[in-house]
Amino acid sequence: MEAVDQEKLAPSISMVPIQLRSVKKEAYRPQMVTVGPYHHGNSVLLGMEKHKRHCMQTLLGRVQNPEDTLDDCYMAIKNLNQRVRECYADNMHFGAAELGTILLVDGCFILELFHRHIIQQHTSNSSDPDADNAWMVPTLRHDLELLENQIPFFILVELYKIFQKHLHIFSEYSLTSLALSFFHPNVHVNQEGMSMEPNHLLDLLHKSLLPTPSNDSSGSETRGFDLCASELLQAGIQFEKISESHLLDIKFDSGNGVIKIPPLSIHKTELLLRNLIALEHCGFHNSCKTLHISSYALMMRSLIRSLADVELLEEKGIISSNSVGGRRILCLINDICKNVDIKDFYFGELCKEVNAYCKSR
Repeated sequence: MEAVDQEKLAPSISMVPIQLRSVKKEAYRPQMVTVGPYHHGNSVLLGMEKHKRHCMQTLLGRVQNPEDTLDDCYMAIKNLNQRVRECYADNMHFGAAELGTILLVDGCFILELFHRHIIQQHTSNSSDPDADNAWMVPTLRHDLELLENQIPFFILVELYKIFQKHLHIFSEYSLTSLALSFFHPNVHVNQEGMSMEPNHLLDLLHKSLLPTPSNDSSGSETRGFDLCASELLQAGIQFEKISESHLLDIKFDSGNGVIKIPPLSIHKTELLLRNLIALEHCGFHNSCKTLHISSYALMMRSLIRSLADVELLEEKGIISSNSVGGRRILCLINDICKNVDIKDFYFGELCKEVNAYCKSR
């Protein structure tokens, strides 16, 4: 087995920090399916265990020698038992055999979801009416984005290598591209600079949203805009939506006084944002000085302080409430930022530039 550096061995999957969990517990609990050991055995979600095993059997049924393939998968996972345990920051009470079975079923379940997704991208036929239900797929996607509902990415990599030998679709795509397509089918993500293997699926989503190192503008102690959106408008600042850009790619055109912001559907992304922020606040990740998603949430809170701000940014197409209502959006922005603490604000230079522009007019 190849050598693993210390960063890879550092615990990367943990329970949500209590100061964030206390704000909204349900944002971090799976609604339909458990993945990994933390929520395994949840009596409310036991019904999905049968469906997960069905998905595993379906995936194995796609290869010529399912029994041999299953043995290969199990042995690959068994050999990684100690490395898996080192990925979890909190205690587990599963033996090697039981943990291996959990990882095997969950890993195959995830790969089968990815396989169905890419097939459905190319055909209108559905291989599983239940999994294609209009409400079920978004809920499954949500559950796979939870910090406490993860398995190590290297487990998926090992399983993917095995199935790549047999499945044409898997041989055409990288695991990373399949995963990003599943989670962000219609959203622009930043795949530049993603040379490091992610720790798990949520970490992959986090990395896909980060700027390239050359675009990292952190370093300022500024914590937001001096003025909210409606006040900035009165001060001569205009707002423009930029669609072909990733979430953090916010720019200020000082020549024309225009802040350019990618669109955000707060109602759809609330739970993902909360779990990304939780990921950033975990001990292993907190060694990174700049917490980008946490900075984004704080920046948006400085921009949106009243219903007038919500209405302005909705009119510009920058935020979408999905009929939730402006007051609800305002509450969500404030709520997401509760107990969020950062050392270095990523948007500091941007905010300083805008603040200086307003004072100079």
